[in-house]
Amino acid sequence: MGSIYDFSFDPNKFRDEAARLCKKNNSILFTVLLIAVINSLAGFILGSSDNVETSVSVVFIFNTLTSGAFASSVAYAAKQSYFEESFNVKNIGYGFKKFGRNLGIALLQALYIYLWYLCLIIPAIVKSFAYSMSYFIANDNEELTANECITRSKEMMEGHKMEFFNYMLPYYLQIIGSLFLLGIPLLWVIPRMHQAHYLYYLEVSDLGYEYESANEEETTYEEEVYEEEPVEQEYGNFDIKDLLQGSSNTKYETTEEDEEVVNNDVEEINLF
Repeated sequence: MGSIYDFSFDPNKFRDEAARLCKKNNSILFTVLLIAVINSLAGFILGSSDNVETSVSVVFIFNTLTSGAFASSVAYAAKQSYFEESFNVKNIGYGFKKFGRNLGIALLQALYIYLWYLCLIIPAIVKSFAYSMSYFIANDNEELTANECITRSKEMMEGHKMEFFNYMLPYYLQIIGSLFLLGIPLLWVIPRMHQAHYLYYLEVSDLGYEYESANEEETTYEEEVYEEEPVEQEYGNFDIKDLLQGSSNTKYETTEEDEEVVNNDVEEINLF
C-alpha cells in the first residue's frame, strides 16, 4: 500500500498509484467482469420472451433493482484493492447485504439527477459528481440511511466537483477511445478508474491520512519495544566484582574514588 498522502492533491500521482494498485490486485477487474456476465445472462434469460416490450421492461427492472447492490460491490472491491486483499467471489454479493439501502441510493440519485436535468444538462452533470461518493460512504457507515449517504457525499464534494471532473477526465476520454477498439482497453481503464475514484474518496474524506497515521503509530510502537529490550539486558544485572575489576562486559565506568569507597565498605563488612 503506497503512501500518497504526504503532500497536496496531485492528480498524476493519484492516477499512478491507482495503476500500481490495479497491477498488484485484480479485485476490481474480476468484480466488474462477473457483474457484466451476470447482467448478460440475466438479459438473455429474462429477455427471451416473444414480446419485445415485455422483455425490455423485465430486463430494465432487473438492472434497476440490482444497480445499487452491484455499484456497492464495485466500491467495496476498490477498497479491497487498496488494502491489497485477495479477491473473493463471494464479495460480488457484498452490496446485497444492504440491498434496500443501496437500491434507495440508486433510485434517489436517479431522481435527483433527473430533476436537475429538467432544469439544465450541466447542473445535472455537476450534481452527479456531488453524489459520486455515496456508495463509499455507505460501505464505511452502515448506520446511515440512503439519503444521509447522498447528503454526506454532497457535503464532502463541496468545492471539489471541478477538481474531481478534471481528475477523472482522462478515464472518460479513454473509455470513449476504447469504443473504437472493440472495447478491449476497457479491461484496463475501468479498474483504474474505480481505483482512482476510491483514492479521491480517501483524499476528500481524510480517511487516507487516518490509515497512514495508524500504520505509523504501529511501526513506532514496535520500534520502541524493540529498542527497550536490549537496554534491560545490558543494564538489568551487574556484579560488584565487575566494578572492582573493571570488567569489559559491564557498561559502567568507575573512578578511583568509587573504588576507594567500595573497598572501605568491604573492609567494614569484614570487621563484623
